[in-house]
Amino acid sequence: MGVVLRAFKTKQPFLLLFLPIIAVAFWLKWFINPVINWDVDNLMPFASLLVNSLKNTPLVIGIVSVVFILLTSYGLYFINERYQILRKGSNLPSLFYLLLVSALSSCIGFNPVIFAAFFILIAFERLLFSYKMHKNISSLFDIGFAIGVATGFYFYSGVFLAFVILSLFVIGRVSLREFLALIVGVLLPALFIWTYYFYTDQLSLLVSKLNYGFSEGLDFIAFSFYQWVFIGFVALLYVISLAGMFLRNALNEIFDIKFFTLLFWLTAFGLALPVLFFPKGVEIVFIINIAVAFFLSRYFVMQRHRWLGDAFILLFIAAVVLLQFPALLNYF
Repeated sequence: MGVVLRAFKTKQPFLLLFLPIIAVAFWLKWFINPVINWDVDNLMPFASLLVNSLKNTPLVIGIVSVVFILLTSYGLYFINERYQILRKGSNLPSLFYLLLVSALSSCIGFNPVIFAAFFILIAFERLLFSYKMHKNISSLFDIGFAIGVATGFYFYSGVFLAFVILSLFVIGRVSLREFLALIVGVLLPALFIWTYYFYTDQLSLLVSKLNYGFSEGLDFIAFSFYQWVFIGFVALLYVISLAGMFLRNALNEIFDIKFFTLLFWLTAFGLALPVLFFPKGVEIVFIINIAVAFFLSRYFVMQRHRWLGDAFILLFIAAVVLLQFPALLNYF
């Protein structure tokens, strides 16, 4: 299994061809019996539009969901390559994101946050671009627009507007024009949604969707004891990686410091949802895992003891497989 870790530590793009195979393997059980557990009638407007356009065919909707998970996974590869965050292991963030979102079987299947995560990742990339390339106004509009679209899929995505505002102070790019560009970007998808429902005389339906947004989500009871153990294991690796970076001053370049600081706050804002609205909002894990994937990747890239890294990656992959196929535990 150490071969897997060493292979994904390389910068070979062809390894990304294995990700669709991994995704289909983990979703195979759901594909055999595709069921949508969400209240389709009360989905946020963009998610509702997607479901209705696919004529409520669960299998097709599931395939589209997997495609967006892969797009998000490849997006992590793009960010790592463009900004040279991990100078080794450019494939690791993509692999870890896919493993993380596959670990919790309760989240497998159609989930609006899958699509929201893709647009939140776009917003995050544009935030990095704004800092690196000093393209503030247009980038801030793009960020706001991406968050607005994400909220059109998943209600709680709107909390990341506060994350972006905080991030502007972290990276030192704050002005009234930039703030207005951000707000205009957020409001544009909202205006489109309001106009559509107003034109079709369905404003009451829009209001009911927004009210439902406060209560939508998976019940935490859907997570098994073993899944909570896995979450604890991931949290431990996250804390170890975080401590290794910030307590030992392991980051030398300013951009790297800003990057992982933003990822820390992305995790914090994401975790605030299930904490404040517990047990609702647990599915926000799809967005949190964007940050977690980078922290875990850096831990394995910087791991000096090869045997320890190999052991952890073996345990990690084995845990994901067992969580998806718990019947395998009967053989032990």
